[in-house]
Amino acid sequence: MRLKILSIVPFPLLPAQSGGQKKTEGFLNALGNYADLTVVSTKNTSDNTAGNFQYIKLLAPAFFRYFNIFSIRRLKRIGRESDFIMLDQPFMGLLGVLLSKPLKKALVIHSHNIEYQRFKTIGKWWWKILFYYEKWVFSQADYVIFISEIEKQTAIIKLNVRPEKCLVATYGTMKKEIPKISGSFIKEFKSQTGIPEEHKVLLFFGVLDYAPNREGIDYILEEINPYLSKHADFKYSIVICGRGLTEKYQLLENNQIENMKYMGFVDNIDDYIAISDVVLNPILTGGGVKTKVVEALAMNKTVISTKSGAEGVFQEVCGEKLKVLEDRNWEVFSKATIQGLNENSDIPSDFYLYYNMDNIAKRITQFFEKTISKLN
Repeated sequence: MRLKILSIVPFPLLPAQSGGQKKTEGFLNALGNYADLTVVSTKNTSDNTAGNFQYIKLLAPAFFRYFNIFSIRRLKRIGRESDFIMLDQPFMGLLGVLLSKPLKKALVIHSHNIEYQRFKTIGKWWWKILFYYEKWVFSQADYVIFISEIEKQTAIIKLNVRPEKCLVATYGTMKKEIPKISGSFIKEFKSQTGIPEEHKVLLFFGVLDYAPNREGIDYILEEINPYLSKHADFKYSIVICGRGLTEKYQLLENNQIENMKYMGFVDNIDDYIAISDVVLNPILTGGGVKTKVVEALAMNKTVISTKSGAEGVFQEVCGEKLKVLEDRNWEVFSKATIQGLNENSDIPSDFYLYYNMDNIAKRITQFFEKTISKLN
């Protein structure tokens, strides 16, 4: 018998745009290969239902959705036939408890980050309130799926989550091997996007109205690009991709900063990763695994990252493709960027064994097949 899962996702899922949305969509699509999956998400999502699951638009697209008890009746009807209920992120924990307890269904939290830590690092005053709420939610859950072994251990120590209820399902990739990228594609795509053919491409991408990514742009503008412009003995373009750029970056948006090129939101980030020579990850705040790191490594690209930006990445399977530098030492970071352009090794095959989304979903499903039935 295949598992029956109700997954509740408190944000627009289709089409996936941010790293968190891509993680959720990819994980749920892979999970749908091994379980009968019903996904409930917000009403303000696309009508694109090309997921490997039944998709229901039910939740109101506002903060109230986290505590909207009026949706419980319909959710109960949907969840009655499920083996367990899975919440994407802990924010809907109260709703999940009110739903799972009467139905006597196991409650699983799929955590993207230790949320209180993420909001603490970006300076939100209410992070301590979130600490107690997150701790309570995890205590009510039967199982919690964390994005990395580091976050799992943090939850055990800081939030008193029992080790036996913790699992790990990292951000993954659908790729199973190194993709083939032709020289003709790189030449043609550079021409289409106005990037000179002889330029090295240094790529930074992410949702740019998210504070940690905006800070990353600041470090590129104020530290990395000035250093490279003085010391690089090659021509280059630092390409920035992502939506949400604010007025502060008008010169960047208008492509008026030397060596910088802003592309805005792009439909297929893999195309830009494909033409890049290195991917930059100068991130110091935020939580969880930085999805841009995994996406770039899956494309066999060298990633230059701060230590904070690489937190949660299983470095043992990354070979020489992931360069991790001390936080805030931008001269060393910039030198490593220049050196990274000469990195000719390939990502190890073990990377795909560990990070392939289908393998991740299979491991999670096999665990629940053995254990969830004992709880229901």
